[in-house]
Amino acid sequence: VEVRLGLGTEGQLIGEFSPASTRGWYTYFTAYLAIDEDIEGVHDITFVGKDTGGVLNLAWFELSDFSERSDVYSRIPVTEYADQSGIRFENVQSTNGDFTIGYYDNGDYVTYANVNFGPAG
Repeated sequence: VEVRLGLGTEGQLIGEFSPASTRGWYTYFTAYLAIDEDIEGVHDITFVGKDTGGVLNLAWFELSDFSERSDVYSRIPVTEYADQSGIRFENVQSTNGDFTIGYYDNGDYVTYANVNFGPAG
């Protein structure tokens, strides 16, 4: 999965991760991603499926290292997207009670608008 700034599949690449197999579509693992750039301020962020079908199911994502960012909401449910292509929401909730997206395949994307990365650091 590529993580890009901006809308759609052509924005600035800021990170990538390969989801681990959980051996079940409704079993979730926490995955961590280091962002390659020192991003600050408010940006759109897009997750782009790459290389295969059935890339992942996703319930939420979180920006971490928020010790000095108490005014920033770090956890973002997948249902709060601004734009998407190819994905579908499932009528299933994760163990945290969040609805999930699934059928996330190569070239599919989901964009979240106005994500506050806070100050650089």
